[in-house]
Parts: sequence; C-alpha cells; structure tokens
Amino acid sequence: MRKVILVISLLSFSSGSTAAWAWGYQGHRVVGSIADQLLNDRAKAQVAQILGFELRIAGPWADCVKSVSKNDEGTFSYKEDPSHPEYEIPCTNFRNTAEQKRMEDYVARNWTQCRYPATGTERGCHNTYHFDDVAIERDRFDRQFLGTNDHNLVAAISAAIAVLKGNSAPGPFSIADQKEALFMLAHFLGDLHQPLHVAAVYLRSIRPRTRSAATTFMMDTSCCMASGMRSRTISAMPPLRSC
Repeated sequence: MRKVILVISLLSFSSGSTAAWAWGYQGHRVVGSIADQLLNDRAKAQVAQILGFELRIAGPWADCVKSVSKNDEGTFSYKEDPSHPEYEIPCTNFRNTAEQKRMEDYVARNWTQCRYPATGTERGCHNTYHFDDVAIERDRFDRQFLGTNDHNLVAAISAAIAVLKGNSAPGPFSIADQKEALFMLAHFLGDLHQPLHVAAVYLRSIRPRTRSAATTFMMDTSCCMASGMRSRTISAMPPLRSC
C-alpha cells in the first residue's frame, strides 16, 4: 500500500503544473492511468483487491459524489443533472446499486461536520475536501495560516492515507473502508497539484464592513471549476501579510 500512495503522489506532482485550470474527469483519469502503469505487481494486486478496478476508473469518483444531494426529508439521493449529461460520463462505473449507495452514504456521513458555504444553500462539508484557501503569497503550507482548516484538501489526503495504513480516519472525516479511502486519495492528490485548488487571493477592505465588490471580495481560485469562477463577498479582511 505504501507503493500505491507513493506512485499516485509522484505522478500528481509531475503532471500538476501543466495546466492552469481544473482537470475535469479526463485529467483525473490520466493521473490514475499513469499511476496504474507505474505500480509494481504487488501494488497492482492490492489495488485490484481493494477497488476491483483500476485507478484510472477510480480517479473521478470524488467529483461524481457531487451529484448526491440532500432531500427535504433529510435523506440523500444521487441525481443526474439534465443540463449537464456530460457529468455522468466518468460516473457510469459507480451507478450500480452497491456503488451508488456508497456515494450517497459517503455524502451523508460527511455532510454536517462543517458549513459549506458559510451562507446560502448548504452543499455539504465533503465539498471542502477538494481545496485549500491558502493565500498565493505563501511559499509553504501551515495549518496556522488563514484559509486552512481541519476539513480541507491536505487534511482529507492525510485522512485517506491513515485509513489505507490500517488506522481509523481522524475527525471530522468519516471514511467507511480502504476502498473509499483509495477513491479519495486517487482524486485528491490530483486536486492538490492543480493551481486552481490550492490558492486564494485575499484583498483587504478599505473600509470595514463595506461590501463594495471592488474592495471587499475574495476571489477563491480553489474552486474555479469548469462551471466557472466563484467569488465570495467578505468584509474587513486582514492585510495580505496576515493571511
């Protein structure tokens, strides 16, 4: 299992700086496919035993679970988006009864640990596992920096590795088994090396509590997905040197 973790990590690092946009399912499949080819026989056997298919197939899984939504009565259901049928292309391998139930259960177990977004329609804490909002001025990662938390991308990768090593997932993560952990690792190591998932631009407000778009917004580059860039209005941000 150590070989599996190392190969995915090195592969993501070597290919991560070639594009300045989100991978899409094609990119996650490429990361997984090359990792498949770099695994030794023992590691391949472990992946086959845990997943039942290749890392190429597993790579997009954590984006497929975004199709799971919370119903009014509190249950969770996988729902296709009729406006974006292309979202289903990488997810067909997970649409059998057992795997769809896994996706719905994963979202239910990882929904309430945090609020995301802080205001507006709740999207579930599991969506925060895909990114880190560290200021672009930083040259390293530190849990004390503004924009980090215990349920972000780095924390999610650490939690998945812990489970693959035979340990329990640290809070606030709920990871059912090694298969779920390998799904997460195959995807999140790809996310980690995307520029649009690991940095944010913070602009200090000139006047506290003003909500002028020119002075009080944070352009969150960590979530510039194919659906477009999102921004969050904030007030009284600290100076950049405090981020």
